[in-house]
Amino acid sequence: MRVFFENIVQDAGDAIVSLDTDGIVRSWNRSAEEIYGYAAEEIMGRSYLCLLPEDLIAAGEPEKLIEEGLRNGFVRDHETRRVRKDGTTITVRLTRSVLRDAEGKMIGSSAIVRDITAEKEMEARLIEAERMSAIGQLAASTAHEVRNALAGIWGTIEVMQRNPAWRDLPEEIREEVRLQISRIARFVDDLLAYRKHDAMVRRCTDIHRVLDKVLSTAASSTEAAGKQAQRRYAAGSLCVDVDACLIEQALQNVIKNAYQAMEEGGTLSISTERSKEY
Repeated sequence: MRVFFENIVQDAGDAIVSLDTDGIVRSWNRSAEEIYGYAAEEIMGRSYLCLLPEDLIAAGEPEKLIEEGLRNGFVRDHETRRVRKDGTTITVRLTRSVLRDAEGKMIGSSAIVRDITAEKEMEARLIEAERMSAIGQLAASTAHEVRNALAGIWGTIEVMQRNPAWRDLPEEIREEVRLQISRIARFVDDLLAYRKHDAMVRRCTDIHRVLDKVLSTAASSTEAAGKQAQRRYAAGSLCVDVDACLIEQALQNVIKNAYQAMEEGGTLSISTERSKEY
């Protein structure tokens, strides 16, 4: 039975280590060798403190683990850091239990240790991805709100431009107003470009409604000044299976480029049609 249990310990998937009351390593299984990089003959008889980062020793982690172990008889699922033989730091989850003799006297402790470095790195990447996604959504929401406000401002300026008082303003002031509106518009475009789509969310979308929204927004831009937009839509709604946000962004870019290409003014024509099932 002793050999049987020794084999269980040696072949366990987690590191299993025993220490005496002075923290000296007394047993060390194969998984401990793989996790920490020390062969059993290298670590046996040495203090386990060689496995701890100096900052955790200074913070009193060894004493805290001993205190909790004596109070409860064990320390369960404690996440901490350890140092491998090659100097690299790993994140581990350990359960430490007090070892007692037949009379109940403490004779040492045992620890079951699992390397969770890869698991924690994956968690960190997921958290970062969620954070970036949230930032992207906030950027897009902010950009749309600012763009709506810009549309109102530009509409007001178009009305003011028909007033003689506007023409009486110095040209540098009028140009500065147009320049700053263009600057804000570029900032909005940058925010929208920053938005990140990790995966398409496709659903039946009325492309006419998307086009109307994009054209309404584009009409207030500086690129559209002095130009017309002509809609030639197929009758009724026209649903396509797309990601509504992505197709809206794509159409915004196409329409913006079209307005920019018409340096001398002109008419932008947008048409849709059905062809059999398309």
